[in-house]
Amino acid sequence: MSLAGRPDAWIKSFRAGGERLRLFCFPYAGGGPQVFQTWGAWLPPRVGLHAVHLPGRGTRLNELPLHRLEPIVVAIVRALRPMQDLPFAFFGHSMGALLAFETTRALRLGSAGPSLLIASGCRAPPLIEEREKIHDLSDAAFIRKLVELGGTPEEVLEHRELLDLLLPTLRADFAVIDTYRYSPAALLACPVTVISGSTDAHASRSTMDAWQLQTSNRVSFREIEGGHFFVHSAEHELAKIVADELDRCMAPGVVSAW
Repeated sequence: MSLAGRPDAWIKSFRAGGERLRLFCFPYAGGGPQVFQTWGAWLPPRVGLHAVHLPGRGTRLNELPLHRLEPIVVAIVRALRPMQDLPFAFFGHSMGALLAFETTRALRLGSAGPSLLIASGCRAPPLIEEREKIHDLSDAAFIRKLVELGGTPEEVLEHRELLDLLLPTLRADFAVIDTYRYSPAALLACPVTVISGSTDAHASRSTMDAWQLQTSNRVSFREIEGGHFFVHSAEHELAKIVADELDRCMAPGVVSAW
């Protein structure tokens, strides 16, 4: 078996059956599908809730994490193939938004893409390379950067054995971001919703404006109070915005338009 693992290991389904549209959520660096498991309570009833499950975390903890974006996207595209019998939308936060964007690009080459892309807490792809590179810092310096970013639970930071267990996966995820190189290509056809945190120093609104240059469709901008991890601090508000966008996506005649 390849390092990419079985296709069915890459998608964790929290709510399925009776779906009219599927929402696939892509987690931030170090995150797993459980980040989104509570969202079902806030999403429209006909929306299925599914999350991307990367190797090196959760039930895939014993698998080697991947350090480059390309093989991750290839594996996700393969895993999505049997689930493309219904319209679907993508949500991604931080690294997850970058993965969702490049997965959308890859799907365009061989099959229908998402009806909507929601990019949260992620600067526009051409500006990713300007981020500070941290994946190859010393352990002490890398951990300091994790603390600055927030989002890593205190119980993890204070438990050295647990932190040592998770560091390879965290480094691998940041390597995915640090080695990313944007390549100009044909514009996306789907609408894009961009969500920023009001005090997010890592993906400020000014670094997200250029998302409007990535699609030929409409682009909507929303702002939420909070820093980079408003995905947790303002979880209900974020899920409500996602629900509103999906409602608009499922309006009569809209899903089939893209």
